[in-house]
Amino acid sequence: MRHTIHLVISLIFFGLLSTPGTMGSSAGEIGSVEVQTPYQKLVEFSRTFPQQKVYLHTDKSDYLAGEVIWLKSYLVSAHSHKPDTSSTNLFVELIDSRNELIDFLVLRLDGGLSDGYFKLPDSIQGGNYQIKAYTNWMNNFHEDFFFRKDVYVHNIDEKNYVTRAEIRRNTRFNNALNEKQENLQFAIFPEGGNLVAGLENRVAFKAANALGQGQQASGVVLDSQGNELASFTTFHDGMGVFAFSPGPNEKYTAQVVFQDGQKLSTELPPALTEVYLFQVDHDLDSIRVSVKVNFNPADFNISPKISILAHTRGRAVYVQEGEIINGVFRTSVPTEKFLPGITHFTVFGPNNTPLAERLVFVRRFVNQDEKPSIAFEKMLGDSLVMVDFWFDPENGPSVSEASYSLSVIEDRDNNSAEKINIATYLLLTSDFGKTIQNPWYYFADNSPERLQALDLLMLTHGWRRFVWNDLLSGNVPKITFGERDGLAIVGQVSPISSSRPTGELNIEMSVGTTEDRKIMQTKTDQNGRFAFTGLEYYGEFSALLSVERDIRGRIYKVELQTGEKGKSEFKLGPYTQLHQITSRGSNWQRRERPGFFSRFFDNKPTSQDVKSPSMFGNPDQVIFMEDLTVNYTNVIEILRDRVTGLNVIGGEITLRGPTSVMLSSEPVFFIDDVQVNRFSFLNVPISEIERIEVLRGPSTAILGSRGANGALLIYTRRAIHQQQFTYEYEMMGYHIPREFFISRIDVSKFEESQVPRTILWAPNITPDVNGRVRVRIPYYNGGQDLRFRLEGIDQNGQITFLQF
Repeated sequence: MRHTIHLVISLIFFGLLSTPGTMGSSAGEIGSVEVQTPYQKLVEFSRTFPQQKVYLHTDKSDYLAGEVIWLKSYLVSAHSHKPDTSSTNLFVELIDSRNELIDFLVLRLDGGLSDGYFKLPDSIQGGNYQIKAYTNWMNNFHEDFFFRKDVYVHNIDEKNYVTRAEIRRNTRFNNALNEKQENLQFAIFPEGGNLVAGLENRVAFKAANALGQGQQASGVVLDSQGNELASFTTFHDGMGVFAFSPGPNEKYTAQVVFQDGQKLSTELPPALTEVYLFQVDHDLDSIRVSVKVNFNPADFNISPKISILAHTRGRAVYVQEGEIINGVFRTSVPTEKFLPGITHFTVFGPNNTPLAERLVFVRRFVNQDEKPSIAFEKMLGDSLVMVDFWFDPENGPSVSEASYSLSVIEDRDNNSAEKINIATYLLLTSDFGKTIQNPWYYFADNSPERLQALDLLMLTHGWRRFVWNDLLSGNVPKITFGERDGLAIVGQVSPISSSRPTGELNIEMSVGTTEDRKIMQTKTDQNGRFAFTGLEYYGEFSALLSVERDIRGRIYKVELQTGEKGKSEFKLGPYTQLHQITSRGSNWQRRERPGFFSRFFDNKPTSQDVKSPSMFGNPDQVIFMEDLTVNYTNVIEILRDRVTGLNVIGGEITLRGPTSVMLSSEPVFFIDDVQVNRFSFLNVPISEIERIEVLRGPSTAILGSRGANGALLIYTRRAIHQQQFTYEYEMMGYHIPREFFISRIDVSKFEESQVPRTILWAPNITPDVNGRVRVRIPYYNGGQDLRFRLEGIDQNGQITFLQF
């Protein structure tokens, strides 16, 4: 006997193990025999574990409830910044400050590019949200290297219907945020990694709070006798540097005074003997390296030879072999030998042991002849703003091989400063694996102040994508997640009444939409596992699975892998803001959140006259049609108005927020104890319904994994629905982008909340054969308040960012 299963789930994207292509690494001056082992290990690691970066360009960072978050995705090789074509699936999550997954998208990548949107409900709670994006391959590495962006949603009407519980949550969140802001910290970073006794050391420091926000501070360094050896003060964003010569077997303390008067005492690390002091000085033209020792290598039977290896994003770009003579080795290298971005220098000893390391940022990309020539003009009229961009192919990216996205916002209060852009993220933040406050400050110009601040940023951070000791010892990441070309439906067939292995079975699947269906066949393995791969469907579609009959008469069940995700984590950081709604508004009324569920109905049944008991036990809520005083016209109206905890987001019914990128968050639907799809459930005539039951939480245990998101059950006045004999699944495919439209929200709400209004979003801009892009913007207030932001990348990994 076969059973009908109408599950609404999305496709399984976590693929079978496969490597998404390899990337070679290029070397600057390679050839030293002494460093072949570290170099070879680096090349092997980069080839075997090619890492990726994903960047999302969004139209802005502050939104009103009811707006759309427009986004363009750029997936690139972490090594070359060229578009990455090895992945086809990009997962994008929207997470709230309570670690709840609010919405998610699965974007189909084409040449590393895609675009999409999140529709924010009118009733979404105001506050902090984060957008997280990653590929399946990126799951093999630390989540710190996933893309994250902070956005803030303003809901100015929420104060008039906010509940006490929501006020308490917002207040607790603000209190926790204030505690972190007031928790002041001070960290010490000796250049090269160690304090070296007997030599003058440069020591960087960072004064910050627990959110990573830099704090102004000053102080002194004291020895154990209270003698002052150095003084210091912050230079930029809580960072600074001081120099002193520590002695062996001595304790040193930094006495710090913050701007608000708070004091802190921090013990410096001990100064070591028989170690190497690594120092780097650099400017726009050259990098000058020195390695000093506080001992005579010959006294310890140590070779004076050393090696220096420098890599940029895992690509070896410079190798130098040298020898310590009279306690020092020095060399100078032109910056033209290096790639733009963060370069990781490491000093190796005679046995290829890493001794010291240092990050240096190479700013070669800022030279005028290295970036595209872009000009623009605005022709203002009563209803049109026209902007021209010119890209000179001789000085910039190839016209035919670049992709750009453009956002235009109206910002009368000049509040549109973005937290990150494609240049700061790809060249800086993405290799740190942490949020950098105001990263564009370091890129704005080549002034000595900014160059010094940028070097302090390098001194106070380390390279985190790999650790040399792990690399040399073979302690590499375990590859668990692979990539597939397209989507996949993966599951397992197992007998209900037998513990014996399933054995090989033929499975047939009819997949697609009503207008376009495709028949596919496959065979299970001995344990009943099967997979249909290479699927490409957008939006909702259905899959009907049929399993061949067993000659022994066994009854089978089919379970699909749901790719269930753990709880997403909202990470507090320097851009986290206080929640605005901490009290009721002057027009507060006890009413339900618009577009959401009523919170004030009793969960208990209003009638005990249940004529046909449910096979699933006692429900959490029962709605009897005879008790309703409102004349509802359809089922969805009853659900919206009467079911506690029910919500409709993006056309999807949920009894709680989305829980999985793979598994639909909709409850399972039943009519007279027979599972059906959402369409059948919502189209039962009201006159035929006796009652509606709701199962959630522990009550759904009887349903197994099907009930993970709750269940909605209709019982009719006459049981006319019969069991069918197919396994039918409603699937969620790739996200379908839509054409930009200007928000219809009243302009006064943007002005009241000081939120910029998006006037134009163009995610796919390509210059014409002359290198020109012409953009026409319908706008009725002139162009003085418009802010433009153009981002993109070409096939060679050259980055474009322009804002004005």
